[in-house]
Amino acid sequence: MEKRRVYLASGFFNEYQNAQVSKAERFLRDEKGFEVFSPREHQNPEVPFGTKEWRELTFDNDVRHIDSCDFVFAILDDDMDEGVLWELGYAFANGKPIVILDLSDKVINLMVSDSLTAYFGSWEEAYLYDYSTMKHKPYNGEVI
Repeated sequence: MEKRRVYLASGFFNEYQNAQVSKAERFLRDEKGFEVFSPREHQNPEVPFGTKEWRELTFDNDVRHIDSCDFVFAILDDDMDEGVLWELGYAFANGKPIVILDLSDKVINLMVSDSLTAYFGSWEEAYLYDYSTMKHKPYNGEVI
């Protein structure tokens, strides 16, 4: 049986974000047995960061992996990365299930809350979720 492919959408621009995305990589790979594409592991170091070539390679690679994934696992935090929000919109538009682990103290925008398949407000909820059925687990909090 082929492993399910997960696109891991998360910021990785500070120590906290790196710790959370690293935890998610281990959880999804080691505990759940998924094949995980984590953009932070695919930054095209052979090309100078920020150049047009680097941007094109990175963008195209990320889009290709969203297109080929079975679902997106996204981490939201208080230092939300705009790229994660773009990835969520692109995944939704392409019919990909979206599960969100919300580690922020922010009120969620309705465009995020109403596009997800499952919402987790804690790591514990993410651990307990049945990823084989991908049942809808809505966000029930306040929205903006």
